Amino acid sequence: RITPFFQNDCVWDTMAKRHASIQGNDLKKGVLIELDGNVFEVLKTQHVRSGKGGAFVQADIRNLNGGSKVTKRFRSKGEKINEIVLDEVADFQVLEKTETSLTLMHTTTFEQTTIDRSLVGDGILMEGMVLNVSFSEGQALQVKLPTYVELTVKDTAAVSISSTDTSYKPVQTEEGVEIRVPMFISGGEVVKMRTESSEYIERVKNPQSTSN
Repeated sequence: RITPFFQNDCVWDTMAKRHASIQGNDLKKGVLIELDGNVFEVLKTQHVRSGKGGAFVQADIRNLNGGSKVTKRFRSKGEKINEIVLDEVADFQVLEKTETSLTLMHTTTFEQTTIDRSLVGDGILMEGMVLNVSFSEGQALQVKLPTYVELTVKDTAAVSISSTDTSYKPVQTEEGVEIRVPMFISGGEVVKMRTESSEYIERVKNPQSTSN
């Protein structure tokens, strides 16, 4: 059974999680590891060889409790790293969102669960959106947004400006999300946005009904 997980009501170092022992060479993007009682996601790795110290893996990692990013070196071999063992990775649809929590529904079993909204970060989030959620011991640890989303801009004041202008303006969308788009975008147009960073990508000529 999937249980609700709220960061404000729990501390990471008391969570019951299963681990697997790995080494630096095993680190890769997307792996979850536990360090000093916190759970980190590996964002990027680079193999480094030094003259005296041997081989290392330099990893950019993100603390899932707050989102802070750090760079840390691990020995390629001989250093024990605790990898979080995931019980389930599944798609969930957002049914309801508040300032602090999300109510989700499993897209296959239709089971509902509630998670802390801070797990999603500051990206674009809408009711009806499908998220990929990872669980360990029944607790949500990681949430992945769809890479892109298409949004319809509401009517905006007419702006006489070149289509090559690089300035941006804040606009509201039909989906209820506030975004920043180039000045030449008009009301009624559909734009493609990078979901995680809320970055404008392009104007959509042939809008699709689903996100990529």
